[in-house]
Amino acid sequence: MSSKSFRLSLNSAYWAICIAVCFIVTNFVSGVLVSPNSLTHEVQIRDVGASLALPIIGAFSYIILPFVIGLGHKEILENGKNCGLSFSQSSSLANKVKNIPCSVLVVSVLTGFIIMFSYLYSEQLFYVDSLSFEDNLRRFPLVLQAWWMWTGVILAIAVILRNTKTIDKFIVEYLTVELFRSQHKYPFANTVFWNALFFSIGISLVPLLWIGGEPQFKDFLLAMTVLLILINLTFYPLIRIKQIKTNTFETLKAANQYEWHVSQMTPQVSFEKLTPHERDLILSDAQSLNQTPPKRWANFFHLSIRVSILIAIPFFTWQVFKLVNMSLFLVQL
Repeated sequence: MSSKSFRLSLNSAYWAICIAVCFIVTNFVSGVLVSPNSLTHEVQIRDVGASLALPIIGAFSYIILPFVIGLGHKEILENGKNCGLSFSQSSSLANKVKNIPCSVLVVSVLTGFIIMFSYLYSEQLFYVDSLSFEDNLRRFPLVLQAWWMWTGVILAIAVILRNTKTIDKFIVEYLTVELFRSQHKYPFANTVFWNALFFSIGISLVPLLWIGGEPQFKDFLLAMTVLLILINLTFYPLIRIKQIKTNTFETLKAANQYEWHVSQMTPQVSFEKLTPHERDLILSDAQSLNQTPPKRWANFFHLSIRVSILIAIPFFTWQVFKLVNMSLFLVQL
């Protein structure tokens, strides 16, 4: 591992939990995390939600990273073995997932600070004139916690982006033939599902920001922006695999029909590496896939269940938070 890179292990997840607990305890001791009532200032009500949400969402961002990295590393090793790569070749690609350049962390810290500063400045939350100096001083730890949270979120996006690029390179260079030998299964599908599940749970935590108060439009907008970015990065490998399978079949079908040289048609996908036997294999496998619609329906049903779970988790938790907020409003009255 290069001195200019680092790895995220389970120890980093444990540290994230410890830091989050320390933040929550600090918020409670300082008096920021209190039960709101009808006399509580509007900003202080927002601080109650933030004093829980910032540590929890931040910790969750750091906790999932070792698992996301581990899943990508494992899938590359397994698919490398299936398509005939040596262990050293597979490990070389897989280690690109595990070894994170220090520059990624620096960019995450700076970007997290910019987002934190821009949000608090636009909302005028750095110093609230209607609160006393002591009350504003108690709120200062929330600024550091917001920075910590956004650094974790940006770091998660950066890690997923690097993983997606590495997986895409692996798919294009080594999995062209293996995609058809795998029949109806998609390589990396398991990793995609678990990553999406992590993000679904993460989005479920956003309503913590609004405990005791009204949902904020900027919070919702930022959450949806992060969700769209993560969804695109997460599902890109499956879209890429589908695209390669379709293009490969159509290209080889045309090449066989008109006796064209495949490498001259699509050199960017390295089809010149395919032997005549491998081309015949792709054509026969693709034709057999088209002749088995019941299997495709079974896969569609399986996929629908997984997608339904991913959608149901945030929907259910947001409804629970809505009920909690309604009960808090009744208490305040």
